[in-house]
Amino acid sequence: AQVQLDPTVKGVLNHSAQRISDIANDVISQYTATTNGSEYRVPIQKLPMSVDLALNEMVAEKSLMCRQMPQVSVQTKLNAEDTFIEMQVSDFKRIISNLIDNALYAVSDRGSIDVNCTRIANECCISIVDNGSGISEAVLKTILEKGGSFGKPNGKGLGLQWAKKTIEKHNGRILISSKEGVGTAVRIFLPMSMNRNAKVQTGVQLSLAANEA
Repeated sequence: AQVQLDPTVKGVLNHSAQRISDIANDVISQYTATTNGSEYRVPIQKLPMSVDLALNEMVAEKSLMCRQMPQVSVQTKLNAEDTFIEMQVSDFKRIISNLIDNALYAVSDRGSIDVNCTRIANECCISIVDNGSGISEAVLKTILEKGGSFGKPNGKGLGLQWAKKTIEKHNGRILISSKEGVGTAVRIFLPMSMNRNAKVQTGVQLSLAANEA
């Protein structure tokens, strides 16, 4: 007999598969652009994307991963009105996924992770706060540098370094504060899109369609 998946689970799995496909396509595009020693850079996507929709999808995906860990919660608090920034949806989701994964590792089998989005002047602030093991002051000074990692046996720190580079390329910044035994707070500041009348990125539209299906 054919197994019928819960519609919510099916939607989350579809989003996860699409995100992995997007990452693979980005890697192929970057490889193609640098073949034969070319220094050509792929242009940064300038269409606005929905921060709230992307965060909701990522939290749903990570919450599904935590179903077997009832002592772990991943929650989100967003704005009443949608917030838009100009970044590739796949890049944004990759950053958020990496940061939530780091938080999940820090809380282990018991703890909470809060993913919030607020507006400060013309900036969008995305915060990912956990009450996990925390990071020492010495490690905190270098964790955003190439090769900087903490806690993970095989961690290279490349995810954080790539996130910092990508965020700064979009005129943003990433800040990390932490205390051992208390937890860690990661805050990303990105300029909000002023081009509200522009067509929203196709990836977001597909995500909306998947939610309605």
